[in-house]
Amino acid sequence: MQQLTLPSWDALPEIELYMDQVVSIVERALAPLPDGEGKAVTPAMVNNYVKQKALPPPEKKRYGRGHVAAVFMICTLKRVLSMGEIRTLRQLLLQSRDEKECYTLFCSELHAALARVTGVQGAPADGRDAARDVLALRACCGALAEKLRAQELLSDS
Repeated sequence: MQQLTLPSWDALPEIELYMDQVVSIVERALAPLPDGEGKAVTPAMVNNYVKQKALPPPEKKRYGRGHVAAVFMICTLKRVLSMGEIRTLRQLLLQSRDEKECYTLFCSELHAALARVTGVQGAPADGRDAARDVLALRACCGALAEKLRAQELLSDS
């Protein structure tokens, strides 16, 4: 988890990309995440995200910065939210922000949460001396609580 660092908006390619290029960029950046579900993203997954309206359709089979940022968000958040919830969250965020602000906020929140959990950068370690099983249980309960809170907030919109 400590090795996961999503690229900043300015580090995303300025030129429009083909599907395979998008998949390659996202796979490389998400490589530090455990791959219990297989690949982080495949071309079929990206096509599915477009069909489910979680991702805007490409323009002439090319994907811009906003698409790549959205794929990063989707591939990260799908571990805890349904595709419908992700779509709702993105729509909610984009009501008052542009794509750059939305992605930058997402990266900032993700990196802060990872720092809190791993005890990096002065964030509280929250009982890091506890037994591994207790830490695992605490993390699972925390993830569930945060997921339920996110679902509650998204259902109100």
